[in-house]
Amino acid sequence: MKKSKNSRQKGNGNTSKYKSVAIELLKTPLKEVVIGLQPSDVPDPDESYQPVISRHSARVTALQLLYDIEITGRTFLEVWNGTVLTGDPNQIEFSKRLVQQTHEHEEMLDEEISKWVEHWTVDRLALTDKLILRMALCELFILEETPPKVVINEAIEIAKEFSTSQSGRFINGILDAAANARIPNLSDQ
Repeated sequence: MKKSKNSRQKGNGNTSKYKSVAIELLKTPLKEVVIGLQPSDVPDPDESYQPVISRHSARVTALQLLYDIEITGRTFLEVWNGTVLTGDPNQIEFSKRLVQQTHEHEEMLDEEISKWVEHWTVDRLALTDKLILRMALCELFILEETPPKVVINEAIEIAKEFSTSQSGRFINGILDAAANARIPNLSDQ
């Protein structure tokens, strides 16, 4: 397999391939998602594999479902009922709650984002970045079951996987400002 110039610069010939697979996963309306399948876990068609079950993979699935809702204009229930999820039932339930609550509180979450973006509007943000911010703010201020630093770090990692090279820092800045304003003594935790 011939390596592209970009993949040689990153040091891993598979990085570019896996990122393009991840981006395609975001763009494709979901029919079946295996909780735990990471872009780097995409097997050859002849290989069998055991997906890794994690909260991270549930967040990635939530991002894919929110992307589907945003692009297709379908409702949460239409997307959720048209998707087959396999894996840990707790992670599937978490993913469902995250998608449902993020979608349900979209306006409030966008208002929160708009407080922290300078000289920019929420509508002008890259769709993936906007969805990651909405999800993370939902986890921080609505679900409130995961430590804030974990939520922020996960959002940064997902942004690095599915968005631009600058998105991690951008997401970190917005979430850090929003969390510090609403969660007392966050920097001490």
